[in-house]
Amino acid sequence: DLIVLSGDQLTANDFFRRNATTYYLELGRRLVQYQTPFAIVFGNHDDKPNDATGVAATSRIELLRVLQRHFPSWCVTQPGPSHVTGVSNYWLNIHAPQSSS
Repeated sequence: DLIVLSGDQLTANDFFRRNATTYYLELGRRLVQYQTPFAIVFGNHDDKPNDATGVAATSRIELLRVLQRHFPSWCVTQPGPSHVTGVSNYWLNIHAPQSSS
């Protein structure tokens, strides 16, 4: 099994810098309750600047590092190859479960 979140987990333009990280930690805590690996693809709103203050949002790479640091056994999200623009443009090899026989 694999949980996949396909972008725009939050609208960062409504969050302050510290709140985006807090939100992602809460998201990770909820996902690990399922004891299933998870992968995230960041959307265009995940790191937009705050509309009210103009303060830059937490970057996608910072959000990814938070998830990888706090949930290393469950977060399989990758930053993606360096020659591809953006963070979380990557692929995962998915394999069938191994037979117990």
